[in-house]
Amino acid sequence: MPRLPDPFSLLTVSPLEGTVRDEQWLDRVNDVWLRYMCIEANLLVVPYTRQTQGTRWRIGTKGEAVRRYNDAKNAMQNAFSILLKQQGLEPFAKGVRLGMGLWVTVPTERADLSNLEKAVEDAGNGVLYSDDRQIRRRGHGGVKKGEPWIDLHLWELTR
Repeated sequence: MPRLPDPFSLLTVSPLEGTVRDEQWLDRVNDVWLRYMCIEANLLVVPYTRQTQGTRWRIGTKGEAVRRYNDAKNAMQNAFSILLKQQGLEPFAKGVRLGMGLWVTVPTERADLSNLEKAVEDAGNGVLYSDDRQIRRRGHGGVKKGEPWIDLHLWELTR
């Protein structure tokens, strides 16, 4: 199996490229303005890997997958933090219900959208929102093969 690129290399070898749009949108049903955020960046998303006490320390295939996932998650968290700070933006407030849409480009065809979504949710903890339990709805999303790229949409929900 070919080795995936080290996620930190995306932030050091090729500079982090990305944009953040932070806007307000009108919920016409409830007549209230809500926040919408879109992040597009050249980030590698490694699918979520279930971690048990044993797999965190095991050497071998499962241990390697866990290490690769944790490295990629930390790199995404750093990138999200950098992008928000560049724009002077704050994360979503604690307790705000969120919707999420995710389009991902990954270097392999063996990608499961739900595991990629979970990886991005985990990376957003404490950076984009206080806890991924705030995400109550999923919007459209998809996966395709190509250069690593992420297109993440988050929006406030009224209920």
